Amino acid sequence: MATTQTVASGSVAAADSFVGPIAALHGRFDVGISGTFSATVTVQRRPYGSESAWRDVEAFTEAVERTGYSAGAWEVRAGCKAGGYTSGTAVIDLRA
Repeated sequence: MATTQTVASGSVAAADSFVGPIAALHGRFDVGISGTFSATVTVQRRPYGSESAWRDVEAFTEAVERTGYSAGAWEVRAGCKAGGYTSGTAVIDLRA
């Protein structure tokens, strides 16, 4: 089932752990990553309303603020994939 949530915030302190998804429907969305961590935080997306596999968009190893643009309808999430976490806590804020 597709999410209608446009804001998601949380902490990631383990592998295979994500914040979101949010609904990024034909417009801007923001990604904020902060905290003290040794990990790769990956932003992923999949078509809105789909149960298809998540696809990687971009990955970060340090705190960052980014704005993305969605020409279509997507669900967006961010977190640490399996093997992408070492230590600490990444604080993730997603807004559409």
